[in-house]
Amino acid sequence: VGAVCAALGVIIIVLGCAGRRTGGLHPFAWTAMFLAVCAMSVGGAWTAVNVYRNGIDRDYTPISLAAGNVELTSSADDWRKLERGVAVTGNSYRYNQLSVDLSNTKKHTVWLNDGHPGTSTCPTGRIPMTVTNARVVVTIPDGCSWRIASGGATYPTDSVGGPYTFMSRGSGLADVDVVGWDNDDIVGYTHVRMPGIEVEVGDPDDRDEAIDEDADDTTTWVDTDDMYFTSHAMADLCTGVSVRDGNVDLAADANAQMKKLIESDRYWPCAASADKAPKEAELIIEPNVLISGGVTVRYASQR
Repeated sequence: VGAVCAALGVIIIVLGCAGRRTGGLHPFAWTAMFLAVCAMSVGGAWTAVNVYRNGIDRDYTPISLAAGNVELTSSADDWRKLERGVAVTGNSYRYNQLSVDLSNTKKHTVWLNDGHPGTSTCPTGRIPMTVTNARVVVTIPDGCSWRIASGGATYPTDSVGGPYTFMSRGSGLADVDVVGWDNDDIVGYTHVRMPGIEVEVGDPDDRDEAIDEDADDTTTWVDTDDMYFTSHAMADLCTGVSVRDGNVDLAADANAQMKKLIESDRYWPCAASADKAPKEAELIIEPNVLISGGVTVRYASQR
């Protein structure tokens, strides 16, 4: 891009000195300058994100997947690592995976949407992380609540990231979302925000060709009233389930598994706005940096 800008500048100057009109080259010059600004923004963001990642990784527990996949559980020792934060690094998004199994948890009190306290046995807490060239799959009990959030941004989904993702949230230097999906035609979204500079290219809601984070080549997103999913197994739970005035409405063809969960006072992910559902998500997953990395939440029955 720099060479093109320089060449166009030289041509315009030479032709101008020769008395020739150069108006026809102006669109190319403006286009080249725009691309140069984009390249500078992304290049600067890359540096800022790496500085940010290296800084917070010093406080996180390093987890290398170079020698093979790793599994953490809800044991006291693993919980300490998770709550402190994990810096996950691998060699391949496709083949390196950190599995976090939070199936075994303790009873605690939660506040419900109707303002009353309730009892829950779902995992609770915050798990900050950075993920590079790897995937993180978090398994929680069926019907439990979660939220993927970082740096003030909330992702109402079961999965973020992918093999062509470059994302950073929470850094004072830059907020970056560069997302692409592994299809024949890569569709992407780029948003770089730095002090004095903001560049946005693409549509953040263009998810029709997104890859399934379970790596099973299912290339579709499924939207519900409250969330959108990459997993059909998660989305199918919401078949025939809706919420009206705080009450759950089950259609005749309502998903049988979700119906049983609601009868057991488990309302996620399909009836999160019901009066008896937790007011706030109990498990917060914070992917502060993703570089060719992704994070997926699934229920225990979806293993």
